[in-house]
Amino acid sequence: MKRNIIFLKILSLLLFGFILWNGVQGDLYGKKNREKIWLELNNPKSLVKLDENKVPLSFVPLVNNFYKAVVNINTVFLSKEDDSYHNFLKSEEEEGIPFDDLLENFNKKDRSKYYRRVNLGSGFVINPDGYILTNNHVIKGATKINVTFWNKEEYEARIIGRDVDNDIALLKIDVTKKINYVPLGSSNLLNVGEWVVAIGNPYGLSHSITAGIVSAKGRIIGIDPVHTFIQTDAAINPGNSGGPLFNIYGEVVGINTAIIANGTGIGFAIPVDRVKRVLEKIVPENSIDRSWLGIRIQPLDKLMSKSFGIKGRKGVLVGDVVLGSPANRAGIKTGDVIFAFNGKEVTSCRQLFFQVEKSAPDSPSEVQIYRNGSLKTIQVVPEKISRRFIVRSSADLTNLLGIEVEEIPNGYFPEKERKIEGVFVKTVDRGSVAYRAGINEGDIVMWINGRDIRNLEEFDKTIDFLEKYENIVFLLYRNGHTFYSVASRKG
Repeated sequence: MKRNIIFLKILSLLLFGFILWNGVQGDLYGKKNREKIWLELNNPKSLVKLDENKVPLSFVPLVNNFYKAVVNINTVFLSKEDDSYHNFLKSEEEEGIPFDDLLENFNKKDRSKYYRRVNLGSGFVINPDGYILTNNHVIKGATKINVTFWNKEEYEARIIGRDVDNDIALLKIDVTKKINYVPLGSSNLLNVGEWVVAIGNPYGLSHSITAGIVSAKGRIIGIDPVHTFIQTDAAINPGNSGGPLFNIYGEVVGINTAIIANGTGIGFAIPVDRVKRVLEKIVPENSIDRSWLGIRIQPLDKLMSKSFGIKGRKGVLVGDVVLGSPANRAGIKTGDVIFAFNGKEVTSCRQLFFQVEKSAPDSPSEVQIYRNGSLKTIQVVPEKISRRFIVRSSADLTNLLGIEVEEIPNGYFPEKERKIEGVFVKTVDRGSVAYRAGINEGDIVMWINGRDIRNLEEFDKTIDFLEKYENIVFLLYRNGHTFYSVASRKG
């Protein structure tokens, strides 16, 4: 009996030691847990040699440590012959905005009715198992995504998840060995004036390295009037999109995303702390859920405040309310001034946007408004944003339909025309199944492969159901008529 007790004690000590050793091993390089697929450095040391005046003498150690984890991303699209996109024109959503997205467009015309369009961008590995970060616009609508490493090794990637609003995409390649990766740092700790290094694929020139400083933080630019960006004078050009921006410790502090079209030394990167928040949701859920009120708001300047009889308080003005939205149902009206949301003072449109975005969908929130000279508190229940459909983790499903849908807009049907149920097609990705089936923006999808589509929820459920089908059949409504259309998933 005593021997058994001694044996169990020894076994327990050995087991404890094994667990402890594994924990130490896992923490030698950086912190890793089940919630995070990225890694971070513990007590990072500068990899850039500086002179006594803090001027860099060499970036070689940083480059040698991490350039192998930066990849070229080659995406293939199919564009119709009458598609103006192949003429290097801006997409509709970018018209009039003086910013370029750093995506290099190389077009190859053949004799068929389609153009084979090839885009080149950049990305970087954040996990030795093959997870890669890039911009969503680099892979949007792609029928094939190829990833090429420094040694010309090439892999086909699949999309794990993407956040359209933040322009972030997470890819995965299947590897048989551990591969080089980069640690993520903190953009909040980054200071204006610090040295940074950009690595990417400008104009197809693989693994080009440039250096500069952080010119500014918290920049708001035309392509995204809500989120803020890091501004840098490190030279970045078309093709750099999706590549990493490093600090002197070799930590990624941003994803290179945009430049001013006619500017010199003015580039913008998505702060890595925002990227981490997106990854925390993408990895377990493969999608991003945000809350939505259904209001259009505008800043309240001094002249506007005076006109509304407001003194000494900040807030935002409700310029429009979407019919049928949570705000509309709660009684919020055009002309209301929002002073607070869930007990927190509202001082800007951006602040309210983030407060609403972070609130739990389908949970009551209190909105303090000013209307006709008096304060009023209204309870509103934000809904999950369903306008942007973000596909789950299958490579086939990622581009299975390739459409962005929303509820049918009010006033879509003329008064004398019959009303039908379905979802409204807002955008169609070029080269996708929907594109090949001839679906246009503005069509109504009523039915897919035998399943009725009456609302967004039914559309989402149907997407998961379609994985087993080789051909996708649609029942569509357009210009007063219904008709069927079909396309193969294989193209």
